[in-house]
Amino acid sequence: MRLKFLIFLFLIFWFRSLQAQEDEMPVLVDVVETVQTPPSAQPGQFEAAGLLGIRNQAGEVIIPAVYDYLYPEQWATFMLAARDGKYGAIDAHNKVIIPFAYDLLEPTPFWSMNRRIPAEVQTQGIRLIAAKNDVYGILDAAGTAVLPMEYGFIELARMGYFNVQKDGKWGLANRQGEILIPCQFDARISVDIDAGQFIASRDGKWGVLSATQEVLLPFAYDDVQNTGLFYNAIAKDGKYGLWDKKALKVTLPVSLDTLVKMNPRATYWAARKAGRWGLVGPEGAELIPLQFDSIAMPFYGFKNCALVKTGPKAFTVYSVKGERLLPAEYVSIKSYLSSAFIVEDASGKKGMLRPDGSTMLALAFDEIKNGMSRSLFARKGEFFAAFDTTGKQATPFNIKEFTVYSTAVLADGRKLLVGLTKDELPDYTVFDGIEAFDPSFNNFVVSQKKGDVLREGLVYKFRWAAPLIFENVQHIPVQPSRELQYQGIDTDAFVAMGILPGGKNN
Repeated sequence: MRLKFLIFLFLIFWFRSLQAQEDEMPVLVDVVETVQTPPSAQPGQFEAAGLLGIRNQAGEVIIPAVYDYLYPEQWATFMLAARDGKYGAIDAHNKVIIPFAYDLLEPTPFWSMNRRIPAEVQTQGIRLIAAKNDVYGILDAAGTAVLPMEYGFIELARMGYFNVQKDGKWGLANRQGEILIPCQFDARISVDIDAGQFIASRDGKWGVLSATQEVLLPFAYDDVQNTGLFYNAIAKDGKYGLWDKKALKVTLPVSLDTLVKMNPRATYWAARKAGRWGLVGPEGAELIPLQFDSIAMPFYGFKNCALVKTGPKAFTVYSVKGERLLPAEYVSIKSYLSSAFIVEDASGKKGMLRPDGSTMLALAFDEIKNGMSRSLFARKGEFFAAFDTTGKQATPFNIKEFTVYSTAVLADGRKLLVGLTKDELPDYTVFDGIEAFDPSFNNFVVSQKKGDVLREGLVYKFRWAAPLIFENVQHIPVQPSRELQYQGIDTDAFVAMGILPGGKNN
């Protein structure tokens, strides 16, 4: 007892001493304001009299404000700059590296701003497109000409390659300054890095060259387009076909009016001929006959089927093997995840069909909307009901409006419709009340009345964190700490009190 009294006296003495110190302390607001770094002295680029300079982390001026342009904007070991209408380059100490004698210095993507890469390595990789007196060249970070100033124009083609023009003809150079393709082509050269090939135009016709300038595809086409890893689309006299990059041969003859790649691996192509659409393979096989008004694919989640239009406001679905999947035509077809199609008939009623054509929801609803990944909602008249992904009804038609969150659905303002895993509850449980505590709505204190007793519990994501057996569950905002982690929640603590009769404390 005496020890407690002594501790109490010590605390009173300590508190009063703090008050006395506070009374004697000067006002610190002005002092703090004077030692803070003013906004104009923050590190990095600053402006004075309309000109740019650089300050270091201590707020000291290391590059005076005498430049019209500085790149990069942050403090770096190498900066492009402009002064008096001319471009050059400086280092971090304002030493001129490249004289201010150029009408243009354009950085290229080889200049990495990744600060994990040593500055000297970054500097070695710099290539600058330079222009002076209407001639172009390429410089390195020291201002040395990698490609001499003798070209009419230079621009970046792809990473590591430059399109160069001389006397109205185009060629290709690499970043080492080597001319890979001489300036003798009509247009800019397209670089296919993956195949190691180059699409070029000569005498008004297009073809494909190898890195050694060997002609791989003759210059006989009106257009050649790189469509990905496997094929080039080729065009002649308004017709289209395909050329295999690896086999170096035409696999689909130039005979189609339109050709559109429909998947990344280029195994399906939408094709049009004589005004009718279908699906063809790269070897020319008709996967879906060319007899429809239009064709589109893929549906979300469906990689091997296509939506086809059979007439005015009439759609159905075919597999890429040409098999018809749906038994009838519909005015609208949409995909639901990768498990079903939402269809609408001519009367405006909506339903759901599985990929094999079987009925998941009958054509009897005014509206169907997605819920979470495991739910959907269908409306009849004024009210919605919830259904699971098999089409089984989970609630009555008594939901007027709802909002979908990442882990739950909030229905009619205060009711929570949530899917829980591990068979703790049915897929859909409607609670009488809800209180959510984080922006992503992962934590819910839920309540449900059973008879005259209101029970509360805690739902975290898709599982129970505290069972629905408590009189009260309170939320306590806390700072993250290892001691307060609860079911993986380290930014909130929840206190559950008063286990109800018949409840079980888990």
